[in-house]
Amino acid sequence: MTTVPAPTQNRLASLDVLRGVAVLGILLANLAYFGGPFNKFLSGLTPDASTLERWVDALSVTFVNSKFRGMLAILFGAGLYMQFRRLEASGQWPGTYAKRMLWLAALGAVHGVFIWLGDILFMYALAGLVTIPFVKLRGKVLVVTGVGLAAVLFLVCALLAAFVAFQGAGAISGGGSGLGAIDWLFSAAYETRVFQNGTYLQQLGFRAAFWALQLTGILFYLPLVLPLFFAGVLMARRGVFDLSRPDDGTRRRLMLWGLGLGLPLNALCALGAFAPVPLDLSLLVEGGLGMILAVGYIGLGLWLVQSRPGTVLRESLSRVGQVSLSSYLLQSLLGTFVFYSWGLGWFGRLSQPEMLLVALPIWAVVVAFAWFWTARFDIGPFEWAWRSLAAGRKLPWRRAAIPEAPPSPTV
Repeated sequence: MTTVPAPTQNRLASLDVLRGVAVLGILLANLAYFGGPFNKFLSGLTPDASTLERWVDALSVTFVNSKFRGMLAILFGAGLYMQFRRLEASGQWPGTYAKRMLWLAALGAVHGVFIWLGDILFMYALAGLVTIPFVKLRGKVLVVTGVGLAAVLFLVCALLAAFVAFQGAGAISGGGSGLGAIDWLFSAAYETRVFQNGTYLQQLGFRAAFWALQLTGILFYLPLVLPLFFAGVLMARRGVFDLSRPDDGTRRRLMLWGLGLGLPLNALCALGAFAPVPLDLSLLVEGGLGMILAVGYIGLGLWLVQSRPGTVLRESLSRVGQVSLSSYLLQSLLGTFVFYSWGLGWFGRLSQPEMLLVALPIWAVVVAFAWFWTARFDIGPFEWAWRSLAAGRKLPWRRAAIPEAPPSPTV
């Protein structure tokens, strides 16, 4: 691979590369929900699914589902700790950070209602606010609290998976809940009609109702995200992301344990796709097993960053990571353009394997944007707008002109 000048080997450089991987990777998980109704994919595979569809589902469950979103949460927690170290020294913690999270929550709400209903920024902002009092606590407290939350969540998800497998599969795929408004909202036929042929105002109304309904799941999402935030805080506290420091074995253990446990456990859940009647075990992946592999991805990414400096691939990922918030939102704009009626109108027209092919041109546009933008500015357009709103003034586009601004902790 052609080489380019290697970026500075420091914590921020490694975080940028990992953010780039996570932002681009999360598109693979999101495409199914850009291009088809939530109800269809929440219901899992049908008994008449093709062999190719079963393989794509199995590979997604094993390598994609919840992994890159988990990486983003870990990196968000790491960024939170970096913000804490810098803002506390200037007496601005936690007020300045809390203000930034409130503005990020507002941005997430706008994203979820006006662009795409799969937003994660709002939930990450809430998790950031909840993590504020934990950031100073001892590592053992964070570990016990995080593991406890993850264990409870996994138990709940296991019970739900058992219910779906043995009793609820028919109700989810066609029986309905008996609640008229909710059944209407989760109707695959109605959602397809709205996004395939409907007006923007109709789509806006659907997203607003769907987003409001999602708020009721906060007690489910926070236990899912907080353990990953705590993991990011602990990793940053130990200097895991600072590649100028020698590894005390932590990075290696993260990679070996995360991959060694995560890959077989997630692969076992993927075997349900090949049952005569497909068995959807993705709830177990979403409820905890994906977290393990996300940690492994972090360890593997750090090893690759340190062992392969100066490649074009690494530089491209780093540039995407430098404008990670803008890249994430750009993917939403491009994804909705491809599938919604105001764009190409492919919603509900492609199979899941065909949807994955859409990732290639979207990645190409996002990477090209990142190279173009970072060659001229040190901060992404949405990062700049967010920071300016939080600061209450118009900030310069060059970070060198605002030395008090810490590195972005965002996705």
